[in-house]
Amino acid sequence: QLLAEEHSVKEIAAMLNISDRTVDSHKRKAMEKLGIYTLVGLIKYAIRNKLTTLD
Repeated sequence: QLLAEEHSVKEIAAMLNISDRTVDSHKRKAMEKLGIYTLVGLIKYAIRNKLTTLD
């Protein structure tokens, strides 16, 4: 959801009090499991599956 809200990996890491690498690793692993290769694809997946909205 934070990625869909246009937050950078660095901003997300600061919000969650974790490292940039941890955020990037979780994002990458989720994309691999879903067979998604771009951030746009990941955001589209999240919207289609009602995990986030464009509000």
